[in-house]
Amino acid sequence: MKKNAGFTLYELIITMAVISILSAIAAPYFTRLSAGFKLNSATREMQADLQAARLFAINKNSYAVINFYKDSYKVFIDNGKNSGDWNQDADEKTVINRPLPAGIYLSSNCLNNRLRFTPTGTVASRSVFLTNKNDKNKTISMSRTGRINVKWE
Repeated sequence: MKKNAGFTLYELIITMAVISILSAIAAPYFTRLSAGFKLNSATREMQADLQAARLFAINKNSYAVINFYKDSYKVFIDNGKNSGDWNQDADEKTVINRPLPAGIYLSSNCLNNRLRFTPTGTVASRSVFLTNKNDKNKTISMSRTGRINVKWE
């Protein structure tokens, strides 16, 4: 007696068709999920960088200025010849220069898209907004005392 081992061509075609249909249904969901992960990651990274900027200001007893751009941000210590002028001079060091992931965009309600921590760690109350291509957004708010808070949805 001969045993049949393996699949028939018909079974293989049906299995491949089912896998293809399930993949086509799931692909858009995974794309949205991936964009959400990128946004969450960029938000956590920015929150950590803002906290680091605050600590730089306190530790260096200087101003830490954050310049926001559409797709990146930069932190420098404003302690050179023209200390406290909000502008980066040649003798002032950039401590963080961070591009945002592709598809993540930044905006803020900060005057001239820049923010400054004082030597005591305080800051004018402001917010930064990160948005992804699916129009999901995260808000990072700073209180006057320098506390950084993220609004997770």
